[in-house]
Amino acid sequence: MAGKLRPAGQPLRHLARRARLAGAQPGDAVPYNLNSSGTYADHVGIVTSIDSGGAWVVSGNFRDGVDKHRAQDAGVISGYVTPTPA
Repeated sequence: MAGKLRPAGQPLRHLARRARLAGAQPGDAVPYNLNSSGTYADHVGIVTSIDSGGAWVVSGNFRDGVDKHRAQDAGVISGYVTPTPA
C-alpha cells in the first residue's frame, strides 16, 4: 500500500512522541533528532519488526550502507510516524 508521511516542508502531524516506540508497527518511520518545529530529522529508519527488546529498523546511509539494526542504535529517537493512506 502506498502512503505518505507528510507533504514536503510540513510538520509531521502524526508523530507519536514515545521514546520507547510503544505502539509502533512494521512500516512505521522512526525519525531521529527531529527539530523543534517537526519539519526536519537527521535520519529516518523504517520499522521492520518488533520484539521484546524493541524495534528493528532498516536504514540507508547507516554504517556506510543499508543496514537492519535496533532503532536505538542510530541516534536520539523522536518517536514514530505512521504513514497515511495515499
